[in-house]
Amino acid sequence: EIEFDMDTVDLTTSVVSWCGYNIVNGLVYGNGGLKCWPRQYVLDMKTHENADPDDVASQIDFCWDIRYLQMNQTYSDVYNNHTPQQAWRADKSAGRSLIPKAIIPAAAAPLETITGLIPIL
Repeated sequence: EIEFDMDTVDLTTSVVSWCGYNIVNGLVYGNGGLKCWPRQYVLDMKTHENADPDDVASQIDFCWDIRYLQMNQTYSDVYNNHTPQQAWRADKSAGRSLIPKAIIPAAAAPLETITGLIPIL
């Protein structure tokens, strides 16, 4: 049973995130966990790939301009290594979101355009 008190959180203005267990590295964190997003916010959102070029914070990640509540409970397992390509894409996506495009333009390049890199699995 998911632990959550709906009376204390306005679900129209908040994201609620429960942890996921990453089976590759053993970490427990929000990526891959269960989420509860406000419907209208999701319909209107622009991900970091499509962010306003003048909004550096949104280029890094798109979810920090809303109240984001990270819960401590873990309710999912993340299997992001079913295939070598999936493992490569998951790792690149996680790393790319940490680097502002203004600092390293290659961070904004689509995966298919980056050559000469060999994922280590």
